[in-house]
Amino acid sequence: MESLTLLNRAILEARDKKSFWDKYKWLIIGGLIAVPIQLVMLYFYLRYRKRKKLAQRRDDEQYIQMPGR
Repeated sequence: MESLTLLNRAILEARDKKSFWDKYKWLIIGGLIAVPIQLVMLYFYLRYRKRKKLAQRRDDEQYIQMPGR
């Protein structure tokens, strides 16, 4: 039982002595990978939305200009 307590204490102490980079390395790397991917996705979404609005406006204008309307 005492050995388990010593082991837990040693693990906690080792974790506390880690540098900021060692503690959060994978969170930082994941963020640096995720942000550009999200920016690219946002760019394509905004392009798609703009084209959809232009197509809708063009269709509305053609409908208004139809003869017999």
